[in-house]
Amino acid sequence: MHSSKDSNGEDIDITDVKSCSIEINENQPKESNIKEKNVIVDPNHVNYKLPKKQFFFVIFSLLISLAMASLDITIVATTLPSISKDFNSQDNYTWVILAYLLGNTSISPTCGKLADIFGRGPVMLTILTIFLISSTVCGLSKSFYMIVAARAVQGMGGGSIISMSNIICSDIVTVKQRGTYLGLLNSIFSLALAVGPLVGGIFTDTISWRWAFLINIPFCIIAIIFIGLFVKIPIPPGTFKEKVKRIDFFGTIFLISSVICLLLGLNWGGTTYEWSSPVILSLIGAFIVLISCFLFVEYKIAREPIIPFHLYKIKNIGICSIMSFMAGLVFITFNNIFSMLYQNGRGFSATMSGLRIAPAFVTLAIGSIGCGWLVEKFGHIKEFTITGGFALFFACFFVSLIGGNTPFYVECLIYLFYGFCISIPLQFSLVIAQTSAPPKL
Repeated sequence: MHSSKDSNGEDIDITDVKSCSIEINENQPKESNIKEKNVIVDPNHVNYKLPKKQFFFVIFSLLISLAMASLDITIVATTLPSISKDFNSQDNYTWVILAYLLGNTSISPTCGKLADIFGRGPVMLTILTIFLISSTVCGLSKSFYMIVAARAVQGMGGGSIISMSNIICSDIVTVKQRGTYLGLLNSIFSLALAVGPLVGGIFTDTISWRWAFLINIPFCIIAIIFIGLFVKIPIPPGTFKEKVKRIDFFGTIFLISSVICLLLGLNWGGTTYEWSSPVILSLIGAFIVLISCFLFVEYKIAREPIIPFHLYKIKNIGICSIMSFMAGLVFITFNNIFSMLYQNGRGFSATMSGLRIAPAFVTLAIGSIGCGWLVEKFGHIKEFTITGGFALFFACFFVSLIGGNTPFYVECLIYLFYGFCISIPLQFSLVIAQTSAPPKL
């Protein structure tokens, strides 16, 4: 990965992160600053220092917000039969899930840039308000099209909440504490995903499917109050008009449009339409054109691009982006494929299928916290990451061996191992990338 020169002109590996900082030499003082390409990384550096009480309430509000956003990704799994029955839309029920994912995926990349322009607090309050309103509309929907539209907006709010939670958390903790606190956020994210189908099933069976959405209202209000009172991160200077001019509107439009075309093409291909149908080919073609326009705008036109591609020249960030993408691909594939296996292949209810794969989410949550603590305590993030990558390879191999007649206890052991292994790249890719980026970013 990265290398630098010591006083004798020898190369020194600076990939390893000691206590979530970049480690350069075992003989240097533990708390020393390290420079590489004018990047200074101090293990005790914190962007915005908050008093202890204020810090606690901010973390608490982030956990609540993140739990809501992640819960809504999976909570609808057990409510879909009732929703489709009430609105007589059995053929289109998957749009309730797809709409949320479209909104979630399309808006997330732009959220960080908006936070840099308008400030952490105002952006977080805005997206929480959007999430609150859209959740209310979902719960009070009078038609299928109404709930699909509301779910798309809710997905935008949910995706932004997930991004902003990580951003604000990284701003208020020291560099060496990021692994621990981001691990805490990831654990809540994982647990909420795991209990989502169960909570949705309970509401559907006891009260109404509408409460799977209305339950967000009190928690949103609590999060809004705490964020408004305690997130005192300085707002960037400039008038509202000046800040609006900094937004990369063309890049945002091209990016969101390209993501929507890609997701629709992949979702409809082989199911609603043949892969060779004009609709699918048009969507894939539109994606290629739109993403090309996005790259052109970001490289040649935008004054402040959404994605600063020059950061990928830093090897750690480029490698971590690939690692995060691959780990996310494995994680999402596992969650969807095995839910379908248990429901369609073995005839389990959505609630039971969620419980069957819950062991993976439990160890994912434990691993997220544990890995962060181990690195903060002992350092050596490079060794942990490499070991985790090899372990995940074997975990995925074991998962691929699961069949229709595999005993549950064998599945459970595999899921426990898999969950812990997937937590390592998901956790460390973010920590390493943040540590390797210039402090001003």
